[in-house]
Amino acid sequence: MRAGHDATVSQEHSAGAGRGAPGAGEHSAGAGRGAPGAGKHSAGAGRGAPGAGKHCQIRPATAGDADAVASLAAALAQSFTLSPAAFHHTYPALLATGGACLLVALDEQEHVGYLLGFQHLTFYANGPVAWAEEVYVRSQDRGRGIGRALMRSFEQWAATQGCTLIALATRRAAPFYRALGYEESASYFRKVLDHEATQ
Repeated sequence: MRAGHDATVSQEHSAGAGRGAPGAGEHSAGAGRGAPGAGKHSAGAGRGAPGAGKHCQIRPATAGDADAVASLAAALAQSFTLSPAAFHHTYPALLATGGACLLVALDEQEHVGYLLGFQHLTFYANGPVAWAEEVYVRSQDRGRGIGRALMRSFEQWAATQGCTLIALATRRAAPFYRALGYEESASYFRKVLDHEATQ
């Protein structure tokens, strides 16, 4: 997973990332490819900027971030209960997947948010498009521009992948994404599969 250069966001320059931000239920950011998994997007809603003057770093996740990301993902999960065993099986696979982008946001050494996205090929867009699957910022750290910085870093990554557009699904974070220039395009449908019934 390559996400380009590290990015640092100052709390004093968190334009437009305030309330109304991805406090999005499951887009505290997250929506599955193809099946936008009901955007688990929860990125920037919330209170002011505690600890003004500090800087938040956005960088690609590494193996050493696994436990911290698991904790954040557990707080995001709403439709499903996060399985620690499944997470620790999936995490290294995502890091090794060229079409995946996993970013973490750190305030000094503390993990305060993450973004998981993908790129995949399409016919309708004449090539690759990107999908923001999960976007989450801790509730106490929203309103500081962290969600915005995660999305901007993902946009940069998607551009390097030759993607034509970025799409996502969200339940309650529409104002946040509109402020970033995203437009409502289509309805989202999903069907939870019963694997036992297919065996």
